[in-house]
Amino acid sequence: MENTRQTVRYQAAEAYANLLHYENLAQVAKDAVDMGHTQLELIRAQFEEGAVAEADMLAMSVSIANYKQNLVNAEKAVEVAKSTLASIVGLPQDTNVEPLDHFSYEPYDKDLPDCEAYALEHRPDGIAADYDIKAAQARKEAAKAGWRPRVTGVGTQSIAGNAPFASERSNNWQAGLSVNWNIFDNGVTSENVRQAASLVDQYEAGARKTRKTIQLETRTAYLNMKAAEQNIQETAVAVKQAEDSYTIAQVRYEGGRGYPSFRDECPGKADPGQVKLHDGPLPVQPFPGRPGKSHGSARGL
Repeated sequence: MENTRQTVRYQAAEAYANLLHYENLAQVAKDAVDMGHTQLELIRAQFEEGAVAEADMLAMSVSIANYKQNLVNAEKAVEVAKSTLASIVGLPQDTNVEPLDHFSYEPYDKDLPDCEAYALEHRPDGIAADYDIKAAQARKEAAKAGWRPRVTGVGTQSIAGNAPFASERSNNWQAGLSVNWNIFDNGVTSENVRQAASLVDQYEAGARKTRKTIQLETRTAYLNMKAAEQNIQETAVAVKQAEDSYTIAQVRYEGGRGYPSFRDECPGKADPGQVKLHDGPLPVQPFPGRPGKSHGSARGL
């Protein structure tokens, strides 16, 4: 039950984060189209003055067409993400879901040993494995009962009277105790205990495997998160440099000092970097805290 609850919470949070993610990508695609149109107007003005060739204007038009295709795909991805989120939370799939949060990067301050310790304590599959061991141990102790005597106690009361539940005629008590000890059972009890002990060993081996799996999944999620954090930082610097490069190129081009090949590429240079920047946070903080599901909490530590 707890595993199902965490899975549902994780799926809802992941779908919500995906919606934020795709909306950011759609905004990047829209910005690329707007930048392309601005650049096209500059190129057209330069073309009318005879400063550039018509090929420059045509190349920019082709780039804008590509940007528009990316925008269409991004907008459709947003629609799919909205339908997915609505379906998971139990709403009609055509519900227009509007998220209230902004997709932002938040550093994760927990270290790997803390995450692994938390996972081993709170993961439902690990808890279930421990309960299986306890249940098998209880069955083993129950099987050992055949080695012990069975004591049975009996107590009775007999009353008689002229009225219901009256006891003026007689009121007798009897008590008895019997002991039954099956000493010679042809090894049946020993075999039952042996089978129960084997079952305990089997569940203990399964629990060890489960704990290793939990640690591996937690470690994998944690390392992926840290790698994404580094990528975010590096990509953010690249995006800033691309934006500065575009601004410089635009100023140069407006002054007629740019080169056609560089002018055509400028609107697209910041766009891939921004896409990578928005792609980066998703493995890190989906809701927030990517390691949440792997260490047994949909909210994270």
